[in-house]
Amino acid sequence: MGSRDNSGIPNRKKRSKAWKEFSITEEDAEGKPLKAECIYCHSVVRCETTKGTSVFHNHLKSENCKRKRAAIEQTPNASRQIKEKLAVAFYMEIIILMTWSIWTARNDWMFQGIDPMVQQCKRKFMSEFSILLHRARPAMVPNMSVWLYSL
Repeated sequence: MGSRDNSGIPNRKKRSKAWKEFSITEEDAEGKPLKAECIYCHSVVRCETTKGTSVFHNHLKSENCKRKRAAIEQTPNASRQIKEKLAVAFYMEIIILMTWSIWTARNDWMFQGIDPMVQQCKRKFMSEFSILLHRARPAMVPNMSVWLYSL
């Protein structure tokens, strides 16, 4: 049962806005969601289709999740915009590795005289991100791999 985004619930429409707050991490043999991860606090909750979305709503009302959501809402606007554009649970890893790739390209220019190029920076990012896959949570690896190879 691989990890899948929220678009894969077979034969059912996801009418609840709560689905936007979670990423499916485990499915049964028929592709129905069993577990989902909160995009704010990364807690995993059970979400069998017989329970509806009340589990999601209750989790979002929990103090822990509220606290982490409030912390996210206080982040600078640019970070929030990047998070919304990327629309993935591992957005912070992308930001950090892209910053690192730009920094190393800058250092190559400053200390080795190598002109910075976008393609060089992209190759460095993809290389570092593929290494990151080895230490990522197993449930996240399929989504991260698909995202990486779509670049």
